[in-house]
Amino acid sequence: MNSLIKVEHLKYKRTIAKKLLLTAPLFFILVALLQSCFMPPEYAHSWSMVLALIYNWWPVLFIPLGSALLAGLVTNQEKRAGDYRAVLIHPISPTYVWLGKIVVLVYHMLLTTLVLMGTTLAFGFITATGPVPWREILIGGLILWITALPQIPIQLWIAHTFGMFASIALGVAGLLGGVLAAQTPYWIYSPWSWRGASHPDQHYHLP
Repeated sequence: MNSLIKVEHLKYKRTIAKKLLLTAPLFFILVALLQSCFMPPEYAHSWSMVLALIYNWWPVLFIPLGSALLAGLVTNQEKRAGDYRAVLIHPISPTYVWLGKIVVLVYHMLLTTLVLMGTTLAFGFITATGPVPWREILIGGLILWITALPQIPIQLWIAHTFGMFASIALGVAGLLGGVLAAQTPYWIYSPWSWRGASHPDQHYHLP
């Protein structure tokens, strides 16, 4: 299993998938900076604004679309490399192959979340005043990561079975459906709405 995980790590070196994971938080910081220019001055310089602009948009946009795109890119890369033939010629269970791939994606999603938390702090230090909400930043980031994990195997299976377009389509459907389902009693049936429905205290509201 450790060997499979190491192999998967090597596959990510110098790939667009890894660059996507590490640069996506910077895009959301830029969006937050632009939005803050149109807010009342007394709110634009608060930590509540920072968390509202970044931590609310991240699970709505990046997690469903980013997971879908990442799964599609990983699957396409695997198919170009022989569609698992190079791995399956060895006495290795396909289950372990998939588990290794999921573990590495989970690890990279954690790295992305840590980058998000770091860039959120940097953005807040530059634009916000008052005490730093360390607890909200840490717990909110961990919640974003943990509740995103169920989407990874789903998107991987869809991408492998039906292709990248289907993976992206599911991500878009999850984005829209997750927002709608989060405020209903049926949120439990949609992994894309788990963060919003199960942790309402971690939401930050704009005025």
